[in-house]
Amino acid sequence: MTGLSVACHGIRTPQDQMRIGTRAAAGPVLATTLSSVDAVGAVVSSSLSYGRPIAGTASSVVASFTPRMALAAGEAIFLLLPAFSRGADKALTCTMLGGKVTAPCSWHDGDRVLTVRAGAPFLPLSEVTVEIPASAGIKLPYPGIAINDLQLQLGLNSSVNPKP
Repeated sequence: MTGLSVACHGIRTPQDQMRIGTRAAAGPVLATTLSSVDAVGAVVSSSLSYGRPIAGTASSVVASFTPRMALAAGEAIFLLLPAFSRGADKALTCTMLGGKVTAPCSWHDGDRVLTVRAGAPFLPLSEVTVEIPASAGIKLPYPGIAINDLQLQLGLNSSVNPKP
């Protein structure tokens, strides 16, 4: 294995448990706390479901996830949905909190990314649900989607702890 791995629960800030030291040939350097550590967000659970799960047709799409960090209103949620299509790069309206809050959304057909701006703040470990109506025209891939397809991805830009 090369490089470093991040714990599945992410890295919270401030972080005083990360230290660096060495056993150099000229003598050891005692471990000291790192002065700056970037936060890395994490998601406890996530799911994606469809109102009318028929390949090649427009359907409502519901994405739910539980982040370990807080999300502020207006922060971006990215859904990478390869093989989905809409045929237009234009704004649409999504909802959150069971339809009680509107959230501005945009679809980019070139890279198949739906960007949603959180319509409300969310506390850490709160379930976040984004609902995209069938009227948005997002079509499910033909010939379908495999269960737990690793190409379907979620990204967040939480100012507290971003998750790539």
